[in-house]
Amino acid sequence: MQINYEKELNKEQLEVVFSNNNHSLVLAGPGSGKTRVLVYRISYLIDKGVKPENILLLTFTNKAAKNMIQRTTELLGNYPNGIFAGTFHHVGNIILRRHPEVIGFSHNFTIIDNEDSRNIIKDIINNLNIKNKKAFPSPSVIFSINSYSKNSLIDLSSCIDSKYKQLWLFKNQIIEICSAYESKKKKQNIMDFDDLLFYWNKLLDNENIKRHYSRQFTNILVDEFQDTNKLQFDIIKKLSDKNNIMVVGDDCQSIYSFRAAEIKNILEFPKNYQGCKEFQLIKNYRSTPEILNLINNSIKNNNLQFKKTLSTENKNKDKPTIVKCENLEDEAKYIIEKIKEINRNEYGDTSILFRADYHSANIELELMKNNINFKKVGGLKFFEQAHIKDITSFLKIFANSKDELSWKRILVLFEGIGDNTASKIWDRLNKFDNPINQITRSNLNLSLTQKPAVGWNNFINIIKLSSDKKNPSDLIDSFFKNFYKSHLQIKYPNFKDRVFDVKQYMDLAEKYKSVSSFLHDITLDADLTNSESHENSNKNLLTLSTIHQAKGLEWKNVFVISLAENRFPMPIAYQNDNIEEERRLFYVACSRAKENLYLTIPLEEFTHWGGYNGLDESIFITELPKNCYKEIKQ
Repeated sequence: MQINYEKELNKEQLEVVFSNNNHSLVLAGPGSGKTRVLVYRISYLIDKGVKPENILLLTFTNKAAKNMIQRTTELLGNYPNGIFAGTFHHVGNIILRRHPEVIGFSHNFTIIDNEDSRNIIKDIINNLNIKNKKAFPSPSVIFSINSYSKNSLIDLSSCIDSKYKQLWLFKNQIIEICSAYESKKKKQNIMDFDDLLFYWNKLLDNENIKRHYSRQFTNILVDEFQDTNKLQFDIIKKLSDKNNIMVVGDDCQSIYSFRAAEIKNILEFPKNYQGCKEFQLIKNYRSTPEILNLINNSIKNNNLQFKKTLSTENKNKDKPTIVKCENLEDEAKYIIEKIKEINRNEYGDTSILFRADYHSANIELELMKNNINFKKVGGLKFFEQAHIKDITSFLKIFANSKDELSWKRILVLFEGIGDNTASKIWDRLNKFDNPINQITRSNLNLSLTQKPAVGWNNFINIIKLSSDKKNPSDLIDSFFKNFYKSHLQIKYPNFKDRVFDVKQYMDLAEKYKSVSSFLHDITLDADLTNSESHENSNKNLLTLSTIHQAKGLEWKNVFVISLAENRFPMPIAYQNDNIEEERRLFYVACSRAKENLYLTIPLEEFTHWGGYNGLDESIFITELPKNCYKEIKQ
């Protein structure tokens, strides 16, 4: 099938597709058609006589790879049989099964998922002589440390010192557990997902194997290159020593450092590949000129970047709107009223984007009150999250002392208390009219064995410290300070994010005088907290999403919320000198919008611990030229 490249591609895209350079860096702005370019590049290589088996296409999702190969097949008129296309993990799996003995495995090794990994680590922990296991880092945390260490090519000790400082007391034990985990996997002939990259990289240290694949993959294409980590780049470098390599990505959309993604991979690509030719795809097919003007003016404040200016031939529309709201509640009310005004019950082309999950709490509550159905991309809704449900259960036992499920959920959080012991404790408590009063009046000796007794005594102490609290926010505060903060720290790899969630939950509760009225509001219309409900109208649902989860998506109308200092950007960005990644997040968020972009700023927040506090406008707003937007004040 004859392909008319000149007709199908713009000038920028055509230059990339026809490139004869050995090393190419393609900087593809949002909405610039990078997938189209990769598809036509593959087709062009095959048209010019490159065999499909000599092409390696590495992507970040198998769905992306399948989409590209399907579109390539449609262009060529036949399937490019033999092409290697898929995620790094997918390709690594194929190659490892050809040479398993080199890295000490058998060809029939099995791949375990993250849950299996955590269970293995849990067994290892259980076999160690750890006195207070509920105060010890959870299997999830230890798995996260091991994973980050591998993907960033940092040894475990340095990884704990730099990224997990709060766990330094357990460092030697964590290293011992990770070592036992690696040994156990090898002994059982199993690999986790990180191993597929780790051992593929090790395999390429064998000169014969490296030479074989370097000769096979004469043309290497890498999508979303800004998201690669050090381990992935090490693999690429070993394979592409003397081969044609084209990497496609956008340094301005590098936002995953928390997953070990390394922006230096793209920024230093020209230095690592001498003679590299740089291309820029800057013609945007998604957004209005006004939206592009704003994001161009924002991102130019970053120093670490390849300078580029996006342009479009799309028709002019309204400027982005900056909305100053008195507080978080007014922000939520404005957004919901505006959404109702512009959508008329058809919400499918509208999204609300936020920097952190807890920022959506007020919005979700307001949506529930207004009976507006919504979906949350890539995660649970705020009130569905495990740590929020734990705290809700704590509130529920004070509001309804006969709530068996809530009692049991709280009890199993404590040392030595599992499901069976929790059931036995509940059977005893259920005999009293008011278990809370009974606990505060006496120590209730339940004749428990040593470990459950320790947990039970701690639980009693928490109840006694909390029993005089009448407001829901005070109850949450007591539970959080006296127990739950330390529980989050040892159980969850992202415990800092969850602490912010709890603080937001506490602040939401602050305006309520009774626990029961607060519980009533957050459980209002239970169907709305069910992610699987309203399936038939899913396409018309309003979308709520963190900015990280929204990357690669687009909507006609986009609201970016909570643009105040210490909310967006987050305070940790200043502490870690990482403000440029925060600005890239702002860039990603705004570039999701096709026609209408709203940026909302709460000027005040109320917190349980600090009372009323004024909020400064985000640096991402104050640094914008006034001609980029129109402004209204609620």
